[in-house]
Amino acid sequence: MDIELRELKYFVAVAKLGTLTKAADSLFISQPALTKAIKKLEQSIGADLFDREKNQLKITDVGQELLKKSQCLMNDYEELWARINDVKNLDVGHISIGLPPCTIPLLFHHTFLQFKKTYPNICIDFSDNGREEVVKGLLSGDFDLGFMIEDTPNSGIEEVPLYTTEMVAVMHKSHKLAKCDVIRIEQLKEFPLCILQRDYLMAQQILLKCHLAGFDPIIGCSSSNCDFLIKMAQSKNQIATVPRAIYLEKTYEDMIALPFDEPWLWILCMAWKKDSYLSYAVRTLRSIILDQFLDNQ
Repeated sequence: MDIELRELKYFVAVAKLGTLTKAADSLFISQPALTKAIKKLEQSIGADLFDREKNQLKITDVGQELLKKSQCLMNDYEELWARINDVKNLDVGHISIGLPPCTIPLLFHHTFLQFKKTYPNICIDFSDNGREEVVKGLLSGDFDLGFMIEDTPNSGIEEVPLYTTEMVAVMHKSHKLAKCDVIRIEQLKEFPLCILQRDYLMAQQILLKCHLAGFDPIIGCSSSNCDFLIKMAQSKNQIATVPRAIYLEKTYEDMIALPFDEPWLWILCMAWKKDSYLSYAVRTLRSIILDQFLDNQ
């Protein structure tokens, strides 16, 4: 059986993305070339890898089995070259990071800029994701490091808490609740909330808290950008729920941040895939971050 590694790479891309068009774009090849490669792979195996009905691709049982093994093979191949590159050149590399955008103010100026100054030839790719997507990316090998809010641990992930702050309700100083010392979840019922998008853990937490308090909140706006949420709360009747540390990163005129009566902690963690090979570049960045955050605790 004559199967090329390139064909397996193409097959994995099609299986993950679900269409030839998306896969071809991600691989930077033409769709006809990709179709030809998939057909050649099927001929070599002697079985269809996809059911093709009404221009839709559905992976077959044979395809599912091949996908499992192909992903392992691709990970081993990438690890091999990462090890070789480590030996050849210690100051060149690539790091892929998944993180929620709300963590960037805490990490970017204090950590990533310093790292880039010391290692200018190491490329860092950032991808905006909630906790669930970061975990998936780490387990699949798409991300080398992940930053996410602490929640139920995953057995395949090594997770280290870096930073703890509290969630606060941010509002204009003329807001009806502005004179309160603390905010009860029940008090949010009457006011539009500015929250993160629903695929982020913080948004899921506030929605759950409101549900347990017996009401569905009024969503004034949602975004992946905490700064935008705070500015939207300047409308005098809306309330933004954000981490206090993010609120303190900038000065917001005529705004106040009030704690909740029941402490609601926001714990930022750094994570990586357990028992997997990490390149020199990744290990170096991880060490810098651990030293920087843990020394300040």
